[in-house]
Amino acid sequence: MLLHPIDLDKTLGAVFIGNVVASALFGVTSLQTFIFFRGNTRDRKLFKNLIAFLWILDLVHLLFMTHGIYTYLISDFGDYEALTRPTWSLLAQVIVTCVSDVIVRCVFGRRIWLLSGHNYVLLLIITTSSILVFSMGVAFAARGFIDGSYTRLILESWILYTALGGSVVVDGIVTTSLCMLLENIRTGFKSTDSLVNTLMLYSINTGLLTSLCATACFVTFAIWPHQFVFMGFYFALSKLHVNSLLAVLNTRETLRKRNSGMTSIPQSPSSIEPLTMNFITSSALSSGPESPSIAKPRPSKLSWQDKC
Repeated sequence: MLLHPIDLDKTLGAVFIGNVVASALFGVTSLQTFIFFRGNTRDRKLFKNLIAFLWILDLVHLLFMTHGIYTYLISDFGDYEALTRPTWSLLAQVIVTCVSDVIVRCVFGRRIWLLSGHNYVLLLIITTSSILVFSMGVAFAARGFIDGSYTRLILESWILYTALGGSVVVDGIVTTSLCMLLENIRTGFKSTDSLVNTLMLYSINTGLLTSLCATACFVTFAIWPHQFVFMGFYFALSKLHVNSLLAVLNTRETLRKRNSGMTSIPQSPSSIEPLTMNFITSSALSSGPESPSIAKPRPSKLSWQDKC
C-alpha cells in the first residue's frame, strides 16, 4: 500500500533526466580520458592505471544507473509499489560514487600536501573528511540494502545529510587550500603570476561545480524526501569529480604553450614545487673591468612533476 502519492514527474522523470545528463557527462569523461592517454609519456604507469580505473568506475556507475531506471520503467512498468523499493543497482551506484570521489579527493589532497611543503595537518584534515564522506555514503547504501524500502531508509536520512554536507565542506577545503597556496607562490613576474591566476580559476570553477551539485542534492532531498529529484543531481556528482580532475590534467599542454618560460606543466594545480630565485651578476654580462657587480633577479621557473 502506498503511503505517499506517486508523482511520476518527480520520480521516474527526475531519474530519467539525471541518467541522460550523466550519460552526456560520461561522454565528456571518455573524451578527456582519451586526450589524457594520447601521446602521454610524462606520467608514470601507476598514475595512468589510476586514471584508467576511474574511467572504468565511471562506466560501471552509468551501467548501474541505467539498470535501475530500466527496472522501474520496463521490468516493473505500471507497478507503483516498485517505486517504493530501491533496486540493488541504484544502491550499488552509490558505493561506486563514493569510491570514485574519495580517489579524486585523495589525488588533490596529495598535491596540496606537496604544494604546502608537506603540511601533515592539512593533509590529515582533507583525508579524514574524505574518509568520513566515503563512510557515510557507503553506510547509506548499506542501510538501503537492509531496509529494502525508501520509507524506512528516509528514517536514516541523517546519514545522507552528513555525506552530502561533508562533500560540500571537503570540496570547499580543497578549493580554498589550493587558492591560498597558489597565492603564496606569486613572484611578481607576469608569466608566473598569469599561470597562477589560471590555475586558481580552474580550482575555483571545478570546486564550485561539485559543491553546487552536492548542495542541490542536499536541498532537494530535504524538500522532497519521498521523491527522486535528489537522485537526478546525485547521478551527476561523481562524473563532475572525475571530469574536474581530467580537465586539470589535460590543460597542461595548453598552459605549456602559453607560458614559454615554464619548463614543465603539472598533473594538477596543487603539484607546484617551491619556487627558487636565481641571480646573475652584471659582471657576467660585461667583460669591462669597470662594470659594477650588481645582482639582478632572473624570472623563476615553475617546475611541476608527477610523483604518483
